[in-house]
Amino acid sequence: ALNAAGALLVAHSAGVSLQDSAHAIQSVQLPPMRMEIVQLGHAKVLLDTYNASPDSMVAALKSLAELPCSGRRIAVLGEMKELGPVSEMGHRQVGKQLAHTPLDFVLFFGEQTRFMREEALQAGFLASRMRDADSLDDVRDLLASLQEGDLILIKGSRALGLEQALAQEAGA
Repeated sequence: ALNAAGALLVAHSAGVSLQDSAHAIQSVQLPPMRMEIVQLGHAKVLLDTYNASPDSMVAALKSLAELPCSGRRIAVLGEMKELGPVSEMGHRQVGKQLAHTPLDFVLFFGEQTRFMREEALQAGFLASRMRDADSLDDVRDLLASLQEGDLILIKGSRALGLEQALAQEAGA
């Protein structure tokens, strides 16, 4: 939404009417794996595995919390690669946000997510609502257990290949 608002502002400053800009933005096609909504049975998946940073992780968690959902809210959070010396701090930042997000369950994928888990626990997120994945099979198992109305976010660095679990579960 912020990017859309920015695009409308730029178009307006270039002389395009707000009405024309708003009409045009309705046909924008986002690239795959960027907050892509995928129907999986009676559940919806927010697939955002193109890339990951602390800010994009927090924004995706906020989207997960705000979107309509009649079932459970679940997140599969993969580690953020290529953060260099700020990796631990970035993962901890996401973990703090977890405690303030109404999630029913979180599955962590990758070594650095241990910092997310530690911060979430310290901030009051229940350990019973978190688990570590050992492989993509654990992600597939979670996807296979989705129920009607569930909304699940799959978010992590591209290098993890988390979208492969969804492709196999969806039969693609």
